[in-house]
Amino acid sequence: MKRGIIVLLTFIATGIGATAQDVVVSSPDKQVQVKVTVQAGKPVYSVVFKGQTFLEPSPLGVATNVGDFSQQMTYVSHKENRVEESYTLPSIKKSQVTYVANELVTMLQNPGKQAIEIIFRVSNNDVAFRYKILRSGKPAACLVLEKELSGFDFPQQTTTFLTPQATPMIGWERTKPSYEEEYTADAPLGAPSKYGVGFTFPALFRIGASGWALVSETGVSGAYCGSKLSEGTKEGLYTIAFPEPGKTTASAALRQRWPSRPKHPGVPSRLAAACSRSLKPRSPPIWSNL
Repeated sequence: MKRGIIVLLTFIATGIGATAQDVVVSSPDKQVQVKVTVQAGKPVYSVVFKGQTFLEPSPLGVATNVGDFSQQMTYVSHKENRVEESYTLPSIKKSQVTYVANELVTMLQNPGKQAIEIIFRVSNNDVAFRYKILRSGKPAACLVLEKELSGFDFPQQTTTFLTPQATPMIGWERTKPSYEEEYTADAPLGAPSKYGVGFTFPALFRIGASGWALVSETGVSGAYCGSKLSEGTKEGLYTIAFPEPGKTTASAALRQRWPSRPKHPGVPSRLAAACSRSLKPRSPPIWSNL
């Protein structure tokens, strides 16, 4: 039976702490494990599915106008919860959905004592994470997100099934980027994209004989920009990238008010009520015909 994993942008996990800066969390069926740790001041995570490494230590964090939450970070605390939710969607194959996951909330702080929560959920079908920056000191009028450091570092045996992100204002009637370009199958890690500006979601990865990983995003609203994957490195690292300047008339940096809680509790976000990222294991995967 084939095994697979989907990397989206949205959910959370239950964990067993290994050390103060090394926390391991598992899915309810114990088949998926996520480790969150701080290495040389930088937060990272890794994912194992059925004993096989699907993501090697991968970067976490954001840089904002109120503080940098990607380096010189220290562990503060963590807490765990079990999540059980049911909802109805009339336009999918299974209208009644029950979601069960384990949740891990890890709090870190930077040298300025500013805190961020990195929230993971792990179910039997997915892993996801989001960020929540905690208010400290004098409230800022808005939060400007300057960079997101989130990344996905795949093992060396991985090959890719990716579609390039088009540059703005090209193609028929200057309508690009307009959804997807052509996909390139089984390309090596680090193969450059057609236009040199990264790749469009969803992005599929074959982890050798271990299975598959699908990276995408969900929970996107007007509170956060749509993102993409960067160009990859030969070592297998792909990071989150924001749109090119020509794709929007808005400011290059995202301006967002401080929310006190996510607007939709069932749809976690990577920055307090914005958007999030996740990893989803399945056996067999929905893409097993590839």
